[in-house]
Amino acid sequence: MSESFELSPAAEHFFENGGFSLSALDVSSSSVPPTHQQAWNVTLIRNQVHLLGELRSHIRYMDAKERYLNLFPIISEGVSPCQWPALFLVVAESLFWLGDLSMSYTLLSRLGKVLVEDAQLQCLLRHFDEILTKEANEDEAYHQTRGIENTFEFVTPMGCPEESILSERLNNVQTIWESMQSREKSVLEEFTRLVCVSTNVLEEVFRIEGSSWPRLIRRGFYANSIVGISQNSRVKRKNQILRILENTQNCLAQISFVLDSPSQFTIEFIKGLHSTLLFHDNFAEEVVDDVVVIRVIRAGEFRRVACLTFHNDEKDVVQFCHRNDIAQEMERYCEEARRIMVDESIDPFMKAAWMQWAFCRIHPFEDGNGRVSRILASVPLCKYGLPPIVVTPEYKSEYFAALHQADRQNDLAPLAEIFYQSMIRGMAYLESLPLETSLPSGLSVPRLRDRRQILAVSATIERTTRGCQWT
Repeated sequence: MSESFELSPAAEHFFENGGFSLSALDVSSSSVPPTHQQAWNVTLIRNQVHLLGELRSHIRYMDAKERYLNLFPIISEGVSPCQWPALFLVVAESLFWLGDLSMSYTLLSRLGKVLVEDAQLQCLLRHFDEILTKEANEDEAYHQTRGIENTFEFVTPMGCPEESILSERLNNVQTIWESMQSREKSVLEEFTRLVCVSTNVLEEVFRIEGSSWPRLIRRGFYANSIVGISQNSRVKRKNQILRILENTQNCLAQISFVLDSPSQFTIEFIKGLHSTLLFHDNFAEEVVDDVVVIRVIRAGEFRRVACLTFHNDEKDVVQFCHRNDIAQEMERYCEEARRIMVDESIDPFMKAAWMQWAFCRIHPFEDGNGRVSRILASVPLCKYGLPPIVVTPEYKSEYFAALHQADRQNDLAPLAEIFYQSMIRGMAYLESLPLETSLPSGLSVPRLRDRRQILAVSATIERTTRGCQWT
């Protein structure tokens, strides 16, 4: 199965016992460009002449992640295998253990073109060809998985239904929203923060407890706004949760690029959103045989594996777009999205429902499709001056039921109604929160500050402490 974390036994054996040694490619500091010497030394300080396959399994994946985070950006800068062959082998092997066999093979192939006389490396490349062929065959078989009762095969999503604007629905939500904006200037910022928290909790990226929800929404994304994190939360560190929320907020801000210029709604725009969204959340973990196995998710890139979803206790299977057809289907999606964005006769909630459903039906990314799709579906609503789409976790089941109905019957009306009702509920929830917005006593500043903020804080501290004697 393509989504499994298990690696090919033959490949694993080869990496562990293939006779490779980084020392053969010269890992001494003399081969490292001075600008990257620190990153190289820090990354390999414990295992300077060993491959990850030679390490104990419980630390192998953590080391692979550390090496990837520190060293892959160097390759992205344009370093060639001629300049630094050991770097390419280290990163390629790290990607192998992190599950990205395609990129691993790409780096090894580039290295093989330089080290054409290296018999061990050429043998590894031939073996890798066999691994990828096997993976492709298994992936194809997985794509053809059938449900016990029903199988919904992928077909190109239908165009957006030409449903006329439901004036009563649109007028109602506009009236409520305009009233809220007239009473509270910061309501859009607070609603956007509600969207950021909701969309990540809905996908179980993290789970927060206590008064964290209202504090994050009213006060902002500060460390002291999070008062509790669930023990079964996937992300458990406050700083990472804050970064994920900030990245989501940045994605929502990018909606403005396409509101007045629908021609900007392109594959590149969508990939950029995905890259921003997953910038601090592009690793997945799973416990396999008491070992935490880590997998890298390539942010901003279409998936290279088959993808399915199961419903009704796995009796129903929904097949998403074949990996080889994703680019073509996404071009069609963007073309239809641009068309309906400028067609003012279609109901905006129906537009939103189509934009999310059609995107999720293709499922172009390995992870983050739900969050990206709700951001994209917010575009037609924001065009009417409304806030982004919000679906809070307590309505998760009816929301996914509406998506599943769209999959089975091409009926988007329930999903459009869910978006409308969810927006009304979100506005009501926001109004129910206490108006207290100040931070706790003491000097509290944002986690990320620009120079002007730092100077202002410094001046405050200086005025406060002037004339004081510290003991």
